[in-house]
Amino acid sequence: MNYELAYRHIAVPEDDLGRSKALFEGAFPPEERPDFETLIGFKNASFYEVTDRGEFVGIVVTVDYLDLHYVFFLAIDPEKRRHGYGSQILSDVKELHPGKRVFLLVDEPSPEFADYQVRLDRVAFYEGCGFRLTDIKIVEYEVDYRMMVAGEAVSKQEFLDLMRSVIGDELFRRYYL
Repeated sequence: MNYELAYRHIAVPEDDLGRSKALFEGAFPPEERPDFETLIGFKNASFYEVTDRGEFVGIVVTVDYLDLHYVFFLAIDPEKRRHGYGSQILSDVKELHPGKRVFLLVDEPSPEFADYQVRLDRVAFYEGCGFRLTDIKIVEYEVDYRMMVAGEAVSKQEFLDLMRSVIGDELFRRYYL
């Protein structure tokens, strides 16, 4: 497809972010996400509203830290899913950050979870976008995740250092220690 994606960087909550906030809150359960307004203010995190020819497509939140580029959140408007937008956004993220180690977390793909097939499908989607599943497990907000990387490896300690830089010592101690 021929996309004309535009990425509008959001640095502070604005009155017209209703669609982004609704998508964020609808795509991620409460235990997997911070408060929307808090997210926009996180240090080193960049929140982007994505449009295609002016039409809302979704959101992507990334974090830069040293030579790491973390895809913190990616959500596509339900009406736009399965049209290649998520793949294109991830391709753009990798292309716009040469020399960075790009990675993300996915829900632990284990048969013990009721939504096991959904988790496997999500892993397959990211694998199709050039990411590979690692053995690194992260427990965040009492949710089990696995790391996926698009290129060179990222260690668990590097991830933890990145998150400490984003959310600060107090929240870090609450959610990761």
